[in-house]
Amino acid sequence: MWASRSSGDSRLRSPTSLATAADLASWSADRAGLNHDWLQNRYLNGLDGLISRVDRGDGDSPRIAEFLSRELPQWVTRADSTRTLLDGFKGLSSPRRLIGSPPLARLDAASQEWLANIAEAHWQSSHPASRTLDAARDALARADGGYRAVAHLARPPFSAVALTSALASLRSFRESCDQLAQALSALPPPRLG
Repeated sequence: MWASRSSGDSRLRSPTSLATAADLASWSADRAGLNHDWLQNRYLNGLDGLISRVDRGDGDSPRIAEFLSRELPQWVTRADSTRTLLDGFKGLSSPRRLIGSPPLARLDAASQEWLANIAEAHWQSSHPASRTLDAARDALARADGGYRAVAHLARPPFSAVALTSALASLRSFRESCDQLAQALSALPPPRLG
């Protein structure tokens, strides 16, 4: 489960513990901060500015060097945060989390594990949230691949020629980041019970 911010504990809880309203609120706030505040409003806008400047032949702009050295490399840590966010969604949404609550908690350990595995498999094969989660994981993988194709641009010396030759890769990375933003937005809010 997603750990509450107020607990000061950033680890995920046991997959069979019940979510609290604070867990759900924390996950939703983290998604908004990552997707809306950073990815959509800062990172995608920065990539748009970079691509626009390179298109105009302004590849030597100091703003480009600043974006390449400071903003572009943020992808690495934010991708890790996105993985944690997606894992938290699964922990909050999967029926496996209900196994530790009454009356299921009274089952012996082997029966709990068996039931948890069946419930999880059914959820993964039939629930729209599971398919949406898979789409978000796929979008993240594509964006990671796109970043790897342009990561070399973040190392000085910054070259307008290198930027121009990497323009197609930059556009592709930008598109994959946009697809990730859409996939994160499409995740339904996890619910209690």
